[in-house]
Amino acid sequence: MTLLPHAAILAAVLLWATSIPAGKAAVDAMPASEILIFRFGLGGLLLWLTLLLLRRRAEIFAIGRRAFWIGLSAPAAATLTTYWGLLHTSAVHAVLITAGAPVTTSLLAWWLLKEKPTRWVVAGTAVAGAGILLLVSDDDAVGASLWGDFLCLLSLFFAGFAQVSQRRLGIQYGNAIAVTAWQMTSGTIACLFIMVGFESWLDERGWMAVPSTDVWLLILYLAVFVTAFPFALANYTLSRMPAGHMALYTVLMAPLGVPVAAVVLGEPVTLVDIAALLFITAGVALPALASLRRAGRRGDAA
Repeated sequence: MTLLPHAAILAAVLLWATSIPAGKAAVDAMPASEILIFRFGLGGLLLWLTLLLLRRRAEIFAIGRRAFWIGLSAPAAATLTTYWGLLHTSAVHAVLITAGAPVTTSLLAWWLLKEKPTRWVVAGTAVAGAGILLLVSDDDAVGASLWGDFLCLLSLFFAGFAQVSQRRLGIQYGNAIAVTAWQMTSGTIACLFIMVGFESWLDERGWMAVPSTDVWLLILYLAVFVTAFPFALANYTLSRMPAGHMALYTVLMAPLGVPVAAVVLGEPVTLVDIAALLFITAGVALPALASLRRAGRRGDAA
């Protein structure tokens, strides 16, 4: 078995783990929606160029309308609520909360797609939920707030709804790059509307016409190394590795993201945070491990 797909998804997960600390640094410098206009715009442009190079034009317009509407949920609403949450909570808390995304996606698939969850999903949800409750109990100690934690938790449901909807498109068309390109385009337009209509008036910093060099570097990093590049790595991995196996690697986002937030931003990591990390990681890992075990049994039977 080649190690290249494993290296690719590990690199993607490591890059995704840096998204919250980088986003925290960015929203401290300029309004969230303005950051995302540039981030989604640049990321989408890279994906459109990729589609042109691959000459995969057949399904682009067929899936455009549905993918565009999905983009209003994620990346637009999901990332905006995360970034607004980061204004009121720590990056460590945001990393741990958003690490529970696979659990909320499974619950939404149960509700929207009528996919009955296994006992491992139920158990994982309970364990991860206990971890999040433990985490928010420590808000005062790290300068976080329930409002910020709630916004980060809300983002999981926007992201989960988008992933469930993407699954339907993926089954029908299979062109993941085109779907994501449309989502980035939708996210750019939505954030432009939010910035012009609301945030430029509500945020005292207003519309920052000329971001500083440091902010531009952050935006470029988010667009290329958090948005476009890891997506390409994950897409490559999915073509060479079962989805259930790849899901195991996403469990690493929490244990990788917390140290990055602590080192890059100098945020404290308390014993409660470490306990919550163990709970949430275990909760996300349980369904993935069970799925991999079932796949192994099917392979042995075949």
